[in-house]
Amino acid sequence: WEALDYRSHPILAYSLPVPDTGWGMVVKVDMEEVLEPVRKLRRATIGVAAAFILLALLALLAWLGAVRRRMERELAEGRRIRDINESLERRVLERTAGLEAANQEIRAQMERAEALLEAAPDLVVIVNHEGRIVMVNARAEAVFGYARTELLGQPVEMLIPQRLHAAHVAHRAPYQRNPHARAMGAGRDLFARRKDGSEFAVDVSLSPLATPQGTLIISTVRDVTERKRAEQEIADQRTFLRQVIDLDRNFIFAKDRDGRFTLVNQAVAEAYGTTVENLIGRTDHDFNPNREEVEHFRLDDLEVMNSLQDKFIPEEKITDASGRQRWLQTVKRPIVGPHGRADMILGVATDITERRQAEQKIQAQMERAEALLEAAPDAVVIADRDGRIAVVNAR
Repeated sequence: WEALDYRSHPILAYSLPVPDTGWGMVVKVDMEEVLEPVRKLRRATIGVAAAFILLALLALLAWLGAVRRRMERELAEGRRIRDINESLERRVLERTAGLEAANQEIRAQMERAEALLEAAPDLVVIVNHEGRIVMVNARAEAVFGYARTELLGQPVEMLIPQRLHAAHVAHRAPYQRNPHARAMGAGRDLFARRKDGSEFAVDVSLSPLATPQGTLIISTVRDVTERKRAEQEIADQRTFLRQVIDLDRNFIFAKDRDGRFTLVNQAVAEAYGTTVENLIGRTDHDFNPNREEVEHFRLDDLEVMNSLQDKFIPEEKITDASGRQRWLQTVKRPIVGPHGRADMILGVATDITERRQAEQKIQAQMERAEALLEAAPDAVVIADRDGRIAVVNAR
C-alpha cells in the first residue's frame, strides 16, 4: 500500500507475516525509488517520442518543403507552359491572320491575273509539263472556236496543224527540260489550227511559270494574219518599186546625213561597178576615187537637208568604175521627217554625157562655120524664111 513515512515522504509498503513467530515483516520503499525507473523510462520514452516526433516533424517539414518546391516548380512550369501556350496562341493567331491576309492577297492577285488574262488581246494558252492544256482565256476560245471545257486536259497539239505535230512534240520535250522566256520558232512561219480545220499565221511567245504543281508554260499566241498580209503587200510594193526604178536609166538614190546610201537603183550600181545590195550603207567615198567630186556631192547633200529646199544642178561630173568622167544633171530634194528636220535627201540624176558631147560637137561646127564665113572674100548675107537677115560676115 501507499503511505507516508516519518519524513512525510510517500512510500510503498508491503507486509508479510513471519510464520510460526507471530511476527510480521513490513517492507517499505520510497515511492521515489519505485517510480524513478518508471520516470526514467517515461523520460526516455518521452525523449524518444519527442525525437521521433521531431524527426517526423523534420521529415514532414522536409517533405512539405519538397512538396512545396515541387509545387512551386510545377506552378512555375505551369506558368511557363501557360506563357508558352499564350505565346503560341498569339503566334498562331498572328500567323492565322497573316496567312489569311496572304491568302486574301493571293486571291486578289489571282483575280487580277485572271482578269488580265481574260482581258488580254492575245490568245493565252497555258500547258503543264505533259503538254496538256490547263487554262485558256476567252480570246483563245473565240479564235480557236472551242469551248473552254473542250480544251482543258487536251494535248496542246490539237491547236496545231496535223503536219506539224511530230515536230512540235520533238521541240517541246527539250524546252520542258530547260524552260525560259523566248519567242517560239524564231525565223520560221508558225501556224495554228481552228476547230473547223482552218489555219492562220501566228507569233508565239513562251514563258515558264513555277507552281507547287510543277512548271507551267504560258503560250501567248498572236494572230498575225493581217500583219503577214500587210508585210506581203509591202514586199510586193517594194518589188514593184525596185523593178520600176531599176528600169529607169536615170540615177535614183537616197542618202542620210552621213552620206550613206539608203536607196539606189541599178543604174547607180552599174556606174560604180557594184551591186545595189553592196551600195546600201556605204558612201560615194567607198567607190569614187575622185575626192573633189565626192566632196562636192557631200556639200550639196548637206545644203539641201539644212535648207529644206530642192536644188537643181545643171551639170556635175562623176567618175565611174572604169575611170571615165560622166556628166549628170541632178535634182536633189530633202526628205523631211515628222519633226520638221531633214535627215535624208532623194536625188535623181540624168546622164547628159552624150548630149553634152553632141552640144560640144555642134558648138565646134558652128565655130568652124563662123570662121569660114568671116574668112570668105565675098560678102555673105544669110536670111531666114521670112526674109529677115540673120547672119552677115565682116566683108
